[in-house]
Amino acid sequence: MDFVNTMLDQGLYEDHEIPASARQFFHTYLYGLEVTNGGHSQFIRNYRGGFDKITSDARLALAGMRATNHLAVLEQMVAWVSEHPKEAEEQTGFDGGRASFLDRLDDLFHEEEDSVPLLARAVGWIASWPELEIVDDGECQEAILDVVMANPRREPLLRHRSVFHLKAVMTSRLQVGIGLACAGLRQPEVKLGVGEGRMLDIDGEKQMAFPVVTNAGSVLLCVVTPTHAAAYPVSCC
Repeated sequence: MDFVNTMLDQGLYEDHEIPASARQFFHTYLYGLEVTNGGHSQFIRNYRGGFDKITSDARLALAGMRATNHLAVLEQMVAWVSEHPKEAEEQTGFDGGRASFLDRLDDLFHEEEDSVPLLARAVGWIASWPELEIVDDGECQEAILDVVMANPRREPLLRHRSVFHLKAVMTSRLQVGIGLACAGLRQPEVKLGVGEGRMLDIDGEKQMAFPVVTNAGSVLLCVVTPTHAAAYPVSCC
């Protein structure tokens, strides 16, 4: 997981440039994390845009590690999404936005995890990868850095990413709204980072709230709608 994250975030490699087996495990682990955290409903909501790619990779990985029962659960989820597209779009991972069929798949997934966890099945499969290079622990970070720096397109991509990020921060309604909400506090703060949004009960109604780290060292929950933007202390929710 660390290797793939580093190759994508620091090496700026494209998905197809990551070794296929590593990418397949990466996506399988993402699937497992989401289901463990909030169920198949949450996975469908959070990865709707990359659903086909992630589940395709996960199929190959689960087959490779002979996780037959995990694979059967995944296949049922994929089939359900295909057969119920409208209901799939309504999944939130929270009460009121969870399909009962997906909850049953959650139970099957957890039963299998209690029996033989995915990570336990993955060990032998990963060790069999012909492209795997084993290095001493003390040399691992340097070896990963070598691969990061080996991307010949890294420098121009870094420049492109910095400009794209600046454009997004300056023009995105969400980013601008969060910035204004933080600046409008009694003691103004500056947003430093924005986390994954989730539906929370704020001011008596369900709203999409984003955790925001500020220069004050605090974490706020920010809500941005077409008509207003507001920041709340975490303790409010």
